[in-house]
Amino acid sequence: MARAQYDKLARDAQGEIIRGAGVVATTPARFRTHKAVFEGGYDVVLVDQAGAATLPQVLLAVGKARTTAVLLGAFMQLGPVLPDLDGKKRPDVARWVLREVFEHFGIESPAAAVNHPGCVVLDVQHRSGPDVMGPGEHSRVRRGAEAGPGGAASGRAA
Repeated sequence: MARAQYDKLARDAQGEIIRGAGVVATTPARFRTHKAVFEGGYDVVLVDQAGAATLPQVLLAVGKARTTAVLLGAFMQLGPVLPDLDGKKRPDVARWVLREVFEHFGIESPAAAVNHPGCVVLDVQHRSGPDVMGPGEHSRVRRGAEAGPGGAASGRAA
């Protein structure tokens, strides 16, 4: 079987599986480049690591949600990978692309997230222990979460 024919069959099979799936997980890049994923409509869209995406990428994904869209992310997460853009020359780029996604919702710090009525804030994380997180209160201010001893993450509704 020729490579081109195989690739076409694989794309067709992927599309059929995606269209019939109850749950689809993908990245923002794959969302906009895979036809079957992009053309789908979804009851709920979860955008994980939203802080690493640009607002246009997030809007493209949440625009496909029929009922609910949820942004998940952490402060001090690496932002989106962008070309060198001069926000001083392009105020539109500065406003819509260079700002972090959560800033568009008035969330610019862990304290702002705690006080935002649309946020649920995890105040203990279990991925990294205290040695990785750094000294006590300093790490909480920087990252928005304390290092936990283990087990499930605890959360607090704002």
